[in-house]
Amino acid sequence: MGTTGTLAAKDFYSPDDAQSLDAGDRDFGAGGPVGLPFGTSGGTTSYPDLLAQAGKDGRVFLLNRDNLGGRKRGGALSITAPYGGEWGHPAVFADTSTLTAANAGPASNYLYFVGKNDPLRVFKFGVSAAGDPTLADVANSSLLFGYTSGSPAVTSDGTDATTPVVWNTYVPSATGANAELEAYDVSSGALAGCSSAAPCSLSPIFSAPIGTAAKFTVPATADGRVYVGTRDGHVYGFGAPPAAAPVTAVSATFGQTGVSTAISKTVSITAAKTVTVTGVTATTGASNSLTPASQFTAGQVTETPKGSITPVPVTFPVTLAQGDKLNAAVTFTPAAPGGADGTLSFTTRSAAFPALAVPLAGDGTRAGLDAQPAAIAFPLAPDQGVTDVPVGTAVPQVVDITNYGTTADTVTSVTPPSGPFTAVGLPSAGTQIMPGKSIPVQVTFAPTGAGPASGSFTVAGTSGSSATVTLSAVGTAAVSRLTAARPVVNFGTIPVARKATVYVDVTNSGNTPATVTGTAALPSPFTDPIRPEKDLPFNPSYDLTLPVTFTPTKAGTFTAHYKLSWTDLKGAHTLDVLLTGKAA
Repeated sequence: MGTTGTLAAKDFYSPDDAQSLDAGDRDFGAGGPVGLPFGTSGGTTSYPDLLAQAGKDGRVFLLNRDNLGGRKRGGALSITAPYGGEWGHPAVFADTSTLTAANAGPASNYLYFVGKNDPLRVFKFGVSAAGDPTLADVANSSLLFGYTSGSPAVTSDGTDATTPVVWNTYVPSATGANAELEAYDVSSGALAGCSSAAPCSLSPIFSAPIGTAAKFTVPATADGRVYVGTRDGHVYGFGAPPAAAPVTAVSATFGQTGVSTAISKTVSITAAKTVTVTGVTATTGASNSLTPASQFTAGQVTETPKGSITPVPVTFPVTLAQGDKLNAAVTFTPAAPGGADGTLSFTTRSAAFPALAVPLAGDGTRAGLDAQPAAIAFPLAPDQGVTDVPVGTAVPQVVDITNYGTTADTVTSVTPPSGPFTAVGLPSAGTQIMPGKSIPVQVTFAPTGAGPASGSFTVAGTSGSSATVTLSAVGTAAVSRLTAARPVVNFGTIPVARKATVYVDVTNSGNTPATVTGTAALPSPFTDPIRPEKDLPFNPSYDLTLPVTFTPTKAGTFTAHYKLSWTDLKGAHTLDVLLTGKAA
């Protein structure tokens, strides 16, 4: 900010392929930048001020805040593979102020990323031999976060690496219904041994239903509490149960369980004072299968009186004295591979604490490889109601190929898609995919003609089922059209030696990306003080407002042609706008 209180741009960064990203509705600016709390140094170059940025195509860029790099100059220090698209921002934690090649290994410097229909991904920062910062995907949640899930937030006791927890708003779909607040342990202990070669699978340590979430909601944290606002008009606050709570409990984790098989364990609450419990129910919340009806079920309930080790059956209502335990048999039967969580709710007659929800979590396993999602469509801009993709425009989507088994799986064969579909990131035969590891594959639809298109690709492994993804899309003919709001621009009548300014408004009203190549020089007394930059990207729906001046030095009627040239996949074109003015 200058001394006058105004803001002025000092630097910028835009990817080399920004124009094609934007044309495919995968714009880089959909995400928000995050300044990193550390720098890196090594070799002959130092980067004390770093920034992380991601957009709709799901790549995470690490940039130098002191020199962002502009466009087409290779300004990014590091770029990851494409993951699920970002409509928010990553979160970061660091216990090291200056990251170097020497201390990167033991340091707890991490970036947390949640993309569209993708796991919570934990990236560990490193330093390359050239001294550039790097990111390695070392841990993933077993739960996939649906589109419009929020950005992660981190709580910790300062830079104590044993304390970080990531909080995230989970939604299964864009409606926001059946949303939950999820918490993950990302402490140094939880991530010990995690690496890109042997990634860890993360399960939530806490979850709670919040109704219908607002789009891209970020949890707020303060003074040991977490707050979430919802689309249906509520603000929920979460914190550790106060000392006055009548019962205490800890969350229950069921671990890895084969799909359609059952595992049971006892979940208990302990009375902190006399309390009457009136019932217990189990519900399933967040789940990769999106079929939460019966994955967690509650069975027989027993009581273990204080000082006893023998549980006895009970019927409700039951009154517990201080120190008594109430035990519920809970069964987890996963309906699909991947993460699932839920709650075991004990209702009481306490007016201040009518219910206690105990978090439940489990992971469904199945030998073989799975694809999430297993079917992809390629609408151009679904939030704008545009589905068909014009010839000359490429639309990418990301699929995760995941090993939800309990042992490593080796890829035996890969059948890639055929045109007009292409895939980047497909594992090659012989690639070993560790349990819980997700390999992102970016699939792109680039139509060569109008009409529907379909395809598929398959990744097969040694341990069971193959991952097959079906592809469908619709292409439409390219329309090359730049239009002027006024094909004739009239300055009217002005006095000799007076200057008048009008504006030529131009819109790309076609459906094809264009590149402005320049404007023809105007004859006196017309001038164009601001001319569009050569090679300026001009995508569909873009507007240009271009000033033109008329400064007559003698009386008479004057005309000229304002000519704007552009190129696109159909060749070179020129837009001609007639200028006319009169001096008296």
